Amino acid sequence: MRRIVMAQVAGLACLMSLAACSDDDEPQPPQSAPATSAATSQTPTEAVPAYLQGLSPEERTAYDEAVEDYETFSRELAAINEAGRATPEAKQFFEERTAAWQSYWARLTTNEERGIQIVGMGKTLRTRPGAIRLDTDGGGEVGLRVCGVSEGVEVLQEGEPVPQPEPVPTIVRVEMVKLPDEAHWRVLSEKVGKKC
Repeated sequence: MRRIVMAQVAGLACLMSLAACSDDDEPQPPQSAPATSAATSQTPTEAVPAYLQGLSPEERTAYDEAVEDYETFSRELAAINEAGRATPEAKQFFEERTAAWQSYWARLTTNEERGIQIVGMGKTLRTRPGAIRLDTDGGGEVGLRVCGVSEGVEVLQEGEPVPQPEPVPTIVRVEMVKLPDEAHWRVLSEKVGKKC
């Protein structure tokens, strides 16, 4: 039973780690004087990172908002998982901040039943955009490719540490969705991928 729990929790701990910080700490490639045009109206002080240069200004704004909302979501999720309790407040948070709240709620209630807590939050090494679709009604989807590592994350069962594999930087593909007239992006899905 303990091995099953360890395997299930390892994937969850990896997901827990991936939005702890933004790209601000990441070194940026050297920028030559950026090209400006009437279409972009960029000034030299507003240099666009190379990984965002293929996006329109609207797509860059949506990406930035989605990254910020995912970071906020991840911090709150880490606090909920550390408490290890399926509270009405946790359920409300999932309903408001995810498009698939039932899966997050089910995972939390299962962890509570098994006495599992996930303590700590790992580090995001970098975040890059995936596919971005913006609708004319204000909604849309933003894909994020988040490379992170779950260093500093501890899994407890009934207060006892559960051995975890050595943390390895891993890509998580996150899909964020924004419904028309909503102020924030919701988590639609998180899929753990290969090493990054």
